[in-house]
Amino acid sequence: MRKKNIFIWIIVLQLFCFGESYSISDSLKIATIFGSIAPKTNNKLANDIIAQARSISLKNEKSRDVFFYNLAKYYFSVGNIDSTQFICERILRDTLKNPIDVKLAKYFNILASVHAFKSENIIAIENYQRAIKILEHYKKYELVGQINNNIANIFFSLFDYKQACKYSKRSYELLFTEKDTIYLPGVSAVYGISLIKVDSVRKGYKIIRYSLNTSEKHKSILGLMLSNYGLGEYYSNNLQTDSAIYFYNQSLQIAKQTGIKFYQLINHLGLANFYTANNQPILVIEHANEARSLIHQLNTTNANYSIYKNMGAAYSKLGRLDSAYFFLDSAHQLLRKINLAENKQVINELLIKYESSKKENELNLLKIETLTTQKRLNKTRFFLLILLLTLFICIFIFYVIKQKEKRKANQLKVQQEETLVRLLAEAEENERERISNELHDVVLSELTAIRLKKSNTEELNNNLNHIHNQIRKIAHNLFPISFSKVQLNQAIHKVCIENNTNELTVNFYTNLDQNQKLLKPLLSKTLYLIFCELIQNVKKHSNAKTCFVNLIYNNSSLMLSVEDDGIGISVIEEEWGQGLISIKKRIEAMQGTFNIIGEPNGGTICKINISL
Repeated sequence: MRKKNIFIWIIVLQLFCFGESYSISDSLKIATIFGSIAPKTNNKLANDIIAQARSISLKNEKSRDVFFYNLAKYYFSVGNIDSTQFICERILRDTLKNPIDVKLAKYFNILASVHAFKSENIIAIENYQRAIKILEHYKKYELVGQINNNIANIFFSLFDYKQACKYSKRSYELLFTEKDTIYLPGVSAVYGISLIKVDSVRKGYKIIRYSLNTSEKHKSILGLMLSNYGLGEYYSNNLQTDSAIYFYNQSLQIAKQTGIKFYQLINHLGLANFYTANNQPILVIEHANEARSLIHQLNTTNANYSIYKNMGAAYSKLGRLDSAYFFLDSAHQLLRKINLAENKQVINELLIKYESSKKENELNLLKIETLTTQKRLNKTRFFLLILLLTLFICIFIFYVIKQKEKRKANQLKVQQEETLVRLLAEAEENERERISNELHDVVLSELTAIRLKKSNTEELNNNLNHIHNQIRKIAHNLFPISFSKVQLNQAIHKVCIENNTNELTVNFYTNLDQNQKLLKPLLSKTLYLIFCELIQNVKKHSNAKTCFVNLIYNNSSLMLSVEDDGIGISVIEEEWGQGLISIKKRIEAMQGTFNIIGEPNGGTICKINISL
């Protein structure tokens, strides 16, 4: 268990946000006078300021009420609990002729906080319930949300985190619905911390982050202290040491700057628990002693359990067993007192009794509303039926149209595949014709020359070797490459190297190495055959000295270009030969484009773009 008996202090801070707006000038003056009393104001000056406010309060009943309410809050803030209790009980006793007077709620709230401060939790819950009953009657749900948060903090002090989460969630939802900006930052932080306590860590982190953003936006000091403390809890829970220490210290720094000792205490306790979990006993004792000093100044014993437990663990680590036993025994005795089963049971019974009564009233109202809305529902059912029927017809029509479009798409796909197969067959036929011409023009002519020549054996061997190389080259061109094993860029690069001669320099560039998985074998084979045709055209017809080949992948498309510095070619499609027209058809069958850019004696660029 961690962070024991510390959330009772959140009740204290939220008490000072609980109240009413003042429209009368004397009431405003009194509220302003009390607001001028800083936490470190000495007693004599504070008494003079209170006397000034008292003289104004004598003018009318409204001012008198504002004076005593602010006086009760002031006494609570300086730890004068008995005076706070005396004022509240006196006002409530004198005003109980009207038990649902709205101004009573704020005194019930302060009185409940006094009893919570004294760990008299059962009496505190009873007074919170009285305040809630009045505020719900007047539909003041923002204030109801604050009191639910105070009830949640009582359960925190009893280590009942499940109930604490229940009431802090209710508080958060009420204030969120009311679009509150004053109390919501602090309340949402408490809700986030309670979620972490019940192991909803991820959701708790999101709520605390929301609290921090809201606190910064609306400049909520309370929200900033609590949200930074909550982030310290989150990172401590996740064993992120540096982040946990940072956020605990952020919260502690804000508390010191504002002079709020309650939150200095909470953060020292948080750091003491953190260093206990991380086996740093010296730092545990340092922060525990700081907390003990603050407890003495605040005149309370509420957080002693956490201090005793941590100091006991620290002294045990340091080998000082007598001190460790003393503190751990003291912590154990306090824990038994806090965790009395009958104490928790009575509190839960009080809350359940109130909830049951409230739900019974809500059920009666619900029955009346149900009868009223039943007629309205009967009228709308017919229109709803028509609407559903219309929706069904629309869905059916949409389904029929989509099926029709799907069939058309399938037919188009089949046609494209058939076209691609036909074009591939044409390409293979053209390749065979080219190879036949090469065999006739190159190999046979060489053989004829040898037959006619009368040369010596060495010259004959050289000629035969040349013919052998030519036939080997042609056979290599005929070999069907398996593009399931060979990458397209490798095949094209090899062709470029083989065609790189003294008469023609072929340069190749590609960025395709990391994108091979994007290319299918059929696409690679088709592009390879087309490229072979284009490079042969450059060799045979362009009279070029340099050729640049680029294979580029960019934004889900593939670009293959062959550029030469030769005599150029006509860009008018009607003047193209059968080979170029066949290439264009094959590219279009693959949903691609084929363009030729050129001018007489200005070279030629053949560019292919394929969408992947």
